[in-house]
Amino acid sequence: MLPTPQAAKPVPLTTTPRQPIPFPTEKSEQTTLPPYDPTGKPDPFQPTTVALEAKGKGKNKILPLERFEVTEFDLVGVISGPEIKKAMVQDLTGKGFFIQVGTRIGKRKGKVIQISDKEVIIEEPFKDFLGRKSFRKITLKLPQSQYGAP
Repeated sequence: MLPTPQAAKPVPLTTTPRQPIPFPTEKSEQTTLPPYDPTGKPDPFQPTTVALEAKGKGKNKILPLERFEVTEFDLVGVISGPEIKKAMVQDLTGKGFFIQVGTRIGKRKGKVIQISDKEVIIEEPFKDFLGRKSFRKITLKLPQSQYGAP
């Protein structure tokens, strides 16, 4: 057999007087925070799309587009208008850059010489086996799925 339920006995409430919460006054000791030093920290109010950062001085500046080989970039898209053509390339880290004719790209100081609807041609200087300065053309192509082909 199951035990029969019994009525709960009332518990007497004991009240204790509440003590007021002490608020800090001007004379009381307050904890002091160390001063904020923004040196080396990014500015939270600066837009994320700022000009390309450069390392170095003068003509020896290394732009983000010059940190990788040309062949390590992927052509992501081409934007064409009545007067201008631009392309977007993506580096190995996934960061995208807009380029146009004349933009320097690659570790070997390549230069964008042509942008068409499906590809970008970059001219890169090099020295041949006789030590003569010559140029090679490198083509970055859009993946076929990007321009409507199956």
